[in-house]
Amino acid sequence: EMLSPGGVPFAYLYLGGGPKIVPADAACLANNGCMGLHLAGDCCPNSDGIHLACCFKDRSKVKPVPRKVKDMFEKLKDQAGTLSPAGPGLPTFYPTDAHSFQRSIAQGTEKASEWFSNRKWNESFAANLDLFEAQGALANLSWQLVDSQDITRLLQSPQLGNQAWRLQVSLTWMFTWLGLPTVYYGLEQGLNGLCVKYTENGTTETIVEQRMPQDARESIESLCEAGEDDALKRQDFFSGGPWLLGSAVPEVQAHASITGEMMNRGAPSWCEEPLLNRDNEVYRLTRALGRIRR
Repeated sequence: EMLSPGGVPFAYLYLGGGPKIVPADAACLANNGCMGLHLAGDCCPNSDGIHLACCFKDRSKVKPVPRKVKDMFEKLKDQAGTLSPAGPGLPTFYPTDAHSFQRSIAQGTEKASEWFSNRKWNESFAANLDLFEAQGALANLSWQLVDSQDITRLLQSPQLGNQAWRLQVSLTWMFTWLGLPTVYYGLEQGLNGLCVKYTENGTTETIVEQRMPQDARESIESLCEAGEDDALKRQDFFSGGPWLLGSAVPEVQAHASITGEMMNRGAPSWCEEPLLNRDNEVYRLTRALGRIRR
């Protein structure tokens, strides 16, 4: 909303997302969040029934942008204006509907055939593409992903946590659908955000070290059970780290543990780091899809 590369006016849109609100007036100028963008007509919703992101913000309460940030954008304007074709940058558009639909298929709550046969889904896809065009953007500049810091991991369920093939389905979709594929932290190593390991008979056991002080252990176990904390979307990526969550890749899962100790000084170099396994099927598929996409 601050910088429009190439001089193309746009507003950041969460397609299909955002809180459900019913503004008293749909006009852009009647909503504080949209007023500062100098948009004309209706915004909340617009003529297509879509609420712009500015409908969810009250700009009168937003702190001023730091001077250094403003200066940086000013320096970039001339360079951005020479881009061809002119259009908003990578994160300008994020089609959350398509992202949500493919996750529901990969997780098994919807049939794969729904991607083509579900009328509402296809209407949503068409609406997103129309919106890209209306905003002067290219569909292939949208942001596309499987996992992100804003949602639970795809396999963050004990019933799914060791099923790497579901990740492979989503990865294949991400690299072959519209938009720029974004491989979130550890996706290529099958990270599942779980605090458990799988036994030979298919049951799960906690990876929280029992020698840990009771209050610390109970706090961590509570966090793991709730399944929403940001700590479950990120973890140490080096041997000996205290926060090594689970993975659908057996070679990585073998190192899963939550301890009360810091790493030792004898950790291997990254070239030999077992948590950066380059032989597992998820990593190899990610590399192959990257080559195909390129």
